[in-house]
Amino acid sequence: MAVDDFTIVFASLGLAYPERPRFTGSDVPGLYAKLTARYPFESLRHDRDSADLRQEAQRAMSLTRSSVILEESVAQDFSLTKRVFSDIVRETQDHFSIPVFWEPEVILRAHIPAPDGDAAALMRARAISFKSDHLSPLGEINGLTLVVEAIDRRVDHGRHVRVNLGSSLRDISQIQIELSLWEHRQIESATAVEQYVQEAYAYFDEQVMRFSEGVLFQQREDN
Repeated sequence: MAVDDFTIVFASLGLAYPERPRFTGSDVPGLYAKLTARYPFESLRHDRDSADLRQEAQRAMSLTRSSVILEESVAQDFSLTKRVFSDIVRETQDHFSIPVFWEPEVILRAHIPAPDGDAAALMRARAISFKSDHLSPLGEINGLTLVVEAIDRRVDHGRHVRVNLGSSLRDISQIQIELSLWEHRQIESATAVEQYVQEAYAYFDEQVMRFSEGVLFQQREDN
C-alpha cells in the first residue's frame, strides 16, 4: 500500500522577529480589526506583552512582542492555507513595522487510513518491535508513535526535522504523520513566507511520505 492519499488536517507556522516595545493603546485591537475584515476571528484576548486571536475549531494566532504563531485546522486545499498564513503575516508585518523574520518553523499533520482499520496494530507490527507483554503493564494500548529527529544538510544552513509517525488517538483507524521543520534563516517578506510554507509541504510530500511508506508498507529485508 502506498501513502499517496494523505490528507493534511493541521498546519502551523511560527516566526520570530526583533523584540518590539510593549503593546499600548490600539496596537493589538487595530491589527484585530484589519484581520477580521477578511478572516472571521471570533475572539481577542491581549495584554501589554501578548495577544491571542481565535476562530473556534478553525484558526488561532498567538502574538508576543517577539514572535507570532499561526495555527490552522485545514479543511480546504492546502494552497489556500499557505495564502492565509502569508496574508496574516503581511498584515502583522505592516502593522508593527517588523523589518525581518527569522527561525521559521512549520508543523504539518496528516492522516492516512490504516489498511486494516487499526493503526496501533500496524505500528506495533511494522514500526515498533514491542511484544504484547512489553506493553501490558501500561494497560490497553490505543496508540504508538515513532519519533525521529534529523538534520537535513542538503541546504546550507541545515533543516532541523522531527517526524512523528503513529496512530491517531482520536481515530484508531487513522495513521497520523506530523512533520516539524525548523530552519535558522531570515525571511523578509510575506511572499517569502508563502514560499517557505510551500517548501515545507514539498518536503512533507516527498521526503516524509517516502520515509513513512518505507517504515510501514515496504517489505523488510529481514523477513
